[in-house]
This record gives sequence, structure tokens and C-alpha cells, in this order.
Amino acid sequence: MAWIAWLHNRPIPGSGGQATVFARARAAAAAGHRCTFHLPDWIDGEADAYRASLAEWYGIDGRDVFFGWSGAAGADLVMVTDWSGLPIAGTLGAPRIAQFLQDQEANFRAAGDDTLRLEVSPIVGASTICLGRWLRGVFAERYGRSAYGIDFGADAATYHPDPAVGRSDRVACIVQLDKARRCPKTALQTLEIVRERRPRTEICIFGNEQPIPGPLGDCALGRLSPPDLAALYRRSRVGLCLSATNPSRIPFEMMACGLPVVEIYRANTLLDLPEAGALLALQTPHSMAEAVLWLLDRPEAAERLGRSAARHMRARTAEREDHEFLAALAAILRDEPAPPRAEAPPLYSRAPVVLGAQRGSVCEAFLDGQRRDARRVAAAAAGRLA
Repeated sequence: MAWIAWLHNRPIPGSGGQATVFARARAAAAAGHRCTFHLPDWIDGEADAYRASLAEWYGIDGRDVFFGWSGAAGADLVMVTDWSGLPIAGTLGAPRIAQFLQDQEANFRAAGDDTLRLEVSPIVGASTICLGRWLRGVFAERYGRSAYGIDFGADAATYHPDPAVGRSDRVACIVQLDKARRCPKTALQTLEIVRERRPRTEICIFGNEQPIPGPLGDCALGRLSPPDLAALYRRSRVGLCLSATNPSRIPFEMMACGLPVVEIYRANTLLDLPEAGALLALQTPHSMAEAVLWLLDRPEAAERLGRSAARHMRARTAEREDHEFLAALAAILRDEPAPPRAEAPPLYSRAPVVLGAQRGSVCEAFLDGQRRDARRVAAAAAGRLA
């Protein structure tokens, strides 16, 4: 078994990305690997507080947490969990470096210095594990080499349907004001249209501790625990979650509870969001609202889509994610290069929801471009690079 040193940034409460990292690390430890966690030395002054936070939030033993990077020297594998850690990993002299990517982090910044730096970070040649099919294809296309891939899953012990719980006229939506990639303004504008058209529909906004601006401030539930989220999903008729980069984990957890999801129709969703469970719409608030309203006005259709969503997610569990991650980890430790996918991943093929007034040649050309981009990325994931 190997010693794996995980380079990690400052822990953040409620971070789905960090929860995913530590879940995969726990799986590696359960498989017999020694896992240590190395955080920036500039937070060493609060070491006890951070160790306690990691134990409370993610179940990480504080004895395995170190501050500063030098303690990772000598590990069999240095695992980087965000792109900014790759230059540091390259100085530690480890025989192997890997990166676990959950998003295209260069897209988080406005075009400028940070974008340029992050875009070239993977050039160091680390082995790469990508969460999701779109991200794996984008990585292969941009850098001309394959990455290991794992599909989005959900913890079936928490996120599952409950036939005894009835759904009502309710929309559940994640709004994170501090994450531009989750499109909080578009989400709120969408919900405002829904409220105007259906004032009796209950709107539940979660994922944010800041006050929600505008007329939907009374809909904010704050940050919810996974069991409370699952209970909300099982009581709701439509889920809304928007992503401008790699999809969030939230839609997959919604679908695992039998909740149909409305998302944006873009290249970054067409490879990972299934027709069995989601409606994708043009990226305007009015078209997004049209998709939400279509499901609210047709509860039987929403119920059918929710049942197919739950069936789709039945095999896509957290245990499957662990299995795929551990298989990639074993191959990296054997110094095996990542193979391309055996075949290109399928695309979401249902027509996008578009408000009638927004239809037209320009709109169709834009949507066709998104489909072409998705096909190109899918081909790259399958090793068919141009």
C-alpha cells in the first residue's frame, strides 16, 4: 500500500468540492493507503481550529493534518486537489504527482493573470483524474492527453426517493452568491418570473448564508445539511441548479431523490446531465423559467421524469465513485497512462426549452454551436483528437 499526500487548500464549510475530495481520500484510506493532508503554512496559527473543522465537517483525523508542504516530501504519490497546487507538488521530489480535478478552475477568474497561470498549470505532466465526462473531454482536448474519469454519483444512503412522502407545488434551488459559476443572478431572475406567474408556488432557496437580495429574500433557507437537503428534494416538484462550468453535484443528488432538474443547455451540461431526469433550457431567465413552469403545470409529467431520474441514479452511487477513483489511483501507482474512453459519451438529445419569443436564427445558431462543442469534447474524451 502507498503513502498518499493530499495537498489541500483552506477548508470551507459546506463545500461540495472539498467534501468530494475527502470522501475519496477516506475510500483510499479504507483500501489500505496511508493518507495525509497538507494545508498552506499561512494558516498554521489556527491549526487546532482547522483540524477540528476537518474532523467535524469531513471526518478527517486531525493527526493526519499538517501545515506547510515539506511534510509531503517522501510520499509515494502527491495528490493535488486544485490546479494552483501543481507548481508546489513539483518541488517535493515525489516519484508520482496526480491531480484530482472537479472543474476547469481557470474559468473561475476573469481573463487575466490568474487565468493564464492556471491554464498552463497542468503542463507539469501530472496524472489526472477528472470528475465528469465534459471535464475529462475538455482536458483531453486542451492538453492532448487522456485523463482518468469518474462519473457524478450520489450517496444513496442519504439521497433516495421515499414513496411515503408527497410532493407539492415547490421549487428547490441552490443559490450561491459567492460562486459566479453557479449563475446566482440568472437563478434568482428565473425564480422571480416563476413567482410572478405562479404566486402560490413555494420557492425554497438554499446553499447561502448571506441574505438573498431582491423580492425572494423570504425564500432563503440558508445552508442545509445533507439529510435536510434530501428531505427538501423529496417534497419538491422541480429542482433548479445552474452551472456555467462543470456541473454541480447538486443536480445528481436531486435526481437520486426522484426530483427532476432544470439546468442550462450548454456544452458543459450535454455530456453529464441525462434526458432521464433533466430538462435543459436556453441560458436566459425567461427560458429557464419556461422549463420550470412546464414541469409545475404538468405534475404527472414531472413525476414521470422524476421516476426516470431516480432509476438513472440508482447505479450511480458514492460507492461507484469510490470504485472508479480507486481504480484510477491503482493505475497511477502502477505508472500506467490513462486510456481514452472506449467510445464517445452520449449527448443529451432532447430539444432545449426556449421561450417562444426568444426563438430565431441567432438562437438556433447558438444552440447548434453548443451541440458542436459538446460533440467535439466527447470525441476528445474518446481519444479522437483533431
